[in-house]
Formats: sequence, C-alpha cells, structure tokens
Amino acid sequence: MMVSVHARDRWIKRFNPKANNVVEEILKEKSQAIEILQTKESPNKLMEYSVKDNMLFVVDLRRDMLVTVIDIVFGFGEEIDRELCRMQTKKILRLKEGLQEEEEIFASQVRGIEEEMLVLEAELEKAKMEVKRREDLRNKLGEEKRRYVKILATKRKEYEKEVNKLRYSINYRLEMLAQKEEKTKGEKSNGNN
Repeated sequence: MMVSVHARDRWIKRFNPKANNVVEEILKEKSQAIEILQTKESPNKLMEYSVKDNMLFVVDLRRDMLVTVIDIVFGFGEEIDRELCRMQTKKILRLKEGLQEEEEIFASQVRGIEEEMLVLEAELEKAKMEVKRREDLRNKLGEEKRRYVKILATKRKEYEKEVNKLRYSINYRLEMLAQKEEKTKGEKSNGNN
C-alpha cells in the first residue's frame, strides 16, 4: 500500500514528529487498526476508514493508497480522548471477534443447509422424473383402455347386428310358420266342411 505525502505530513505533525521511517511506521500502525467503515463515494472512489487508539486511517481502496491520518478529538484532552478511543476499539474488536465466530458457525450451518438442499433438489428431480414416468404410463394405459373400449363397442355393434339378423330371421320364420299353420288349419277346416 502506498502512503500519500499528505498522510506522511499529518503523521509527523500530529503523531510522531521524530519518526525515522514515516511510511513504515504508518503502515505498521494501520495494520493494527480496525476497519470500521467502507464507503463508495463515487464510481472510482471506494474509501476505507480504520481506527487504532485515537488515529483514524483513511484509505482509497481503488488506488491502494492511505490518503490521510486524522487524530480523533472528543475535546477531553489527549489522554482521555485516547482512552475513549481505546475502549471503543476494544469493544469493537470483541464484537468483531464474536461476529467472526458467529459467521464461521453460521457459514458451516449454511453449507450444511446448502448441501441438504442440493440432495433435496436431486431427490425432487428424481421424483419429478418418476411422476412424469408414471403420468406417461397412466396416459399410455388410458389410450390402451380407450382402444379396448372402442374395440368392444365395435364388437358389441357387430354382435347386436348379428343378433338382430337372427332375431329378424327367427321372427320371419315364426311368421312364416304361423302363416303356414293357419293355411293348414284353413285347409283342414275347408276340407271338413
């Protein structure tokens, strides 16, 4: 990471006028700082704000440059201001550590859930394929049933047709026999007279 001239000047004026290697000293302190905020101030400007003791480090992440160092002043005097910053920094560190632990636990749980979801997704796909297979089978059986019903209807019509032929033939023969019998009776009765 680069350190701007402005940040070096601020370091010397506000924090350590006797610094030998200003850049190295700033980067060492920055490495121990806690990131508290990132902001996107424009499409080309992504800023990171970090705190250590009573020092606020401002970094332009797009340029990878520490642009300034600001001393945090609450107005209670340097020692009290520094102590307030340390207390707040410690609290933020504890919260950050707790958050990291929670993130690790939750990340593990989320991975487990995602794996279970993948298994369920695969099972659902398999079930969908089985449902589709069974629907296809049901449709095929339905077509086969309709074919049999149609065949039976055709056979039933043919059967009824043939039964009707026989019925008409029997009725015709019965009528013929009845006429013949009447004729025979008529002849017998005419012969007796």
